[in-house]
Amino acid sequence: MPVHQSDIVQKARKHRMRCIDEIREFALKTQLNSEVESYTSFYLGLEAIKKLKPYELDETIVGYEKIPFRNDYWRSSYFAVLILKEVCVLGAVSTTNSVLWEDKTIKLNNTQRDYVCEYPFYDMFDYGYFGSCVRPGDTYLILAGLCVEDGKYIADYLFGTRYVHQAPDKPIISNCVYVLFQPIRENKDCKEV
Repeated sequence: MPVHQSDIVQKARKHRMRCIDEIREFALKTQLNSEVESYTSFYLGLEAIKKLKPYELDETIVGYEKIPFRNDYWRSSYFAVLILKEVCVLGAVSTTNSVLWEDKTIKLNNTQRDYVCEYPFYDMFDYGYFGSCVRPGDTYLILAGLCVEDGKYIADYLFGTRYVHQAPDKPIISNCVYVLFQPIRENKDCKEV
């Protein structure tokens, strides 16, 4: 039975004591429209991946995890939800998507009859993956932002770069808030964060 993304987001909200969702807090504070509940860090992460297409640019990326910026006042690196690469095949047609997965829960499986889905992230457990791949100079970190401009929400997505073993600084822009996502890679020789 497919796992519904809204169920995962609801479970993630229960973990608010462990992680702060800056995007959700900003949307609730500004309350510009009736869809304010849909604005979360992970929603913006999914949208950023659709727009930036990192899976096409680097085949070793199997997902993304939210991490703090270097200058964030909180340093918790634990988040209950990951964004995973999903590759589904129907006949000769293959599509690549991103889905939310709550860490340490049952594996996703959106396979249905002739529609077969795979999640490269799960293959990494065969050799003991439990951290993120740190690559100094990695240009596929994702900065996702939500801004208020002319009474409307404007989403902003761009790639960021990791310098040595440090995440970039959080952009400080009036009426905007940003979150950072780091690639999860299928690489046995990576250093763990």
